[in-house]
Amino acid sequence: MSYEDDIRELIEIKYRRWQELKKQEALFGKKTDPGVLIEIRDIEVDIQEMQTNLGKAIVNLSTAPQHQAQSHSTSRLESLRFRDIYHPYETALSQLLQDLGPDHSRYSDAITYQARLTLIINQSRRYGNTQSRETAFAEVIDQLNELTLSTLGLSFHELMEQLD
Repeated sequence: MSYEDDIRELIEIKYRRWQELKKQEALFGKKTDPGVLIEIRDIEVDIQEMQTNLGKAIVNLSTAPQHQAQSHSTSRLESLRFRDIYHPYETALSQLLQDLGPDHSRYSDAITYQARLTLIINQSRRYGNTQSRETAFAEVIDQLNELTLSTLGLSFHELMEQLD
């Protein structure tokens, strides 16, 4: 398993833990244990940091200087592997989070959408796309469109095009 796969798997594990904690928060409301609320926020920060590290790892693979023809072709194949149909979505989402910043009132929404989208993308990459994954993907993109329109004044797809 590559470094990038390890990060993606950790993100998926953290997201599952985050989902369970959010269920507890919904169940207990104002009586939610403060430790649960702290862990929710910590997981959101961890996921953001892992996404950032994943983006840096991908950039490093695609921009690293090549000294030998063989390592060049290997590295080129490695970088192409991560530039699939989902790459623009991941890049735009990272940019959205950076533009909003942790202090923005809608930042937690963006983190939630990032976690959901990351899980869907990882499952699609690993196990293939299904109708239910496509539907879930479309739902998250719709939510991201609403979020970017209300916060940045452009759609999520326009943000993707700007970064392309």
